[in-house]
Amino acid sequence: MLDSGMTQPPLIYVTTVNEEVRLSRPVYEEDRMALGMLAERPCRLIPYSKLTEALPEIAGGAVVVLSGGPAAPEFPEEPVTRDPGFLELLTLPVPMFAICRSFQLMGHLLGMPVVKMPARAGLERREEGCYEAGTCQVSVDPTDPMMEGLPPIIEVCQCHRNELRRLPPGFLHTGWNGVCTLQAWRDPLSCRMGTQFHPEREGHAYGHRILRNFFKMADRYLSERSA
Repeated sequence: MLDSGMTQPPLIYVTTVNEEVRLSRPVYEEDRMALGMLAERPCRLIPYSKLTEALPEIAGGAVVVLSGGPAAPEFPEEPVTRDPGFLELLTLPVPMFAICRSFQLMGHLLGMPVVKMPARAGLERREEGCYEAGTCQVSVDPTDPMMEGLPPIIEVCQCHRNELRRLPPGFLHTGWNGVCTLQAWRDPLSCRMGTQFHPEREGHAYGHRILRNFFKMADRYLSERSA
């Protein structure tokens, strides 16, 4: 991702679910491997509850991806939103990409409401009680660098029953569809991005392109910050 001879920033994958859920689902290790492949560097997985000791390394210049995962009944008022290490992580000036569950968590911590998606004709619950699941279409802004190289409508992997209703101040709206208005956003000042869908999942080339765009922008952001 960087010019020849430059050191690549560390890539940290932070899981935002409790350890029981993480250890019971091999998908988190699969996601870690996929992220490392897309970023072309090793990717280290750190559970949110073990972030504190890693914060100095991250603050020194790392690229962070926040995991998706199931929403507990009390979501978004979950332990992760009160964890000191996770809350400090969100204050660090490092590039960050939030996926699905974490997309909603970040919005919640920025003061935006997370609500259950309403039932309506043509939008019945599907697998695992989700309203939007499987391969779905999303409209994107191909003029935004986050969506560079993509057509105006892409197919992505979805699995969620909750949604965000408002864009945080200063963020750019980069993805949407008729089911869930906020599908993707980007903060141009902090190099923070996120998607309601799962760009990391195997077989979804458009999502992979979005993550490659993020890693490219993140490396450039950190390089310019350290210059």
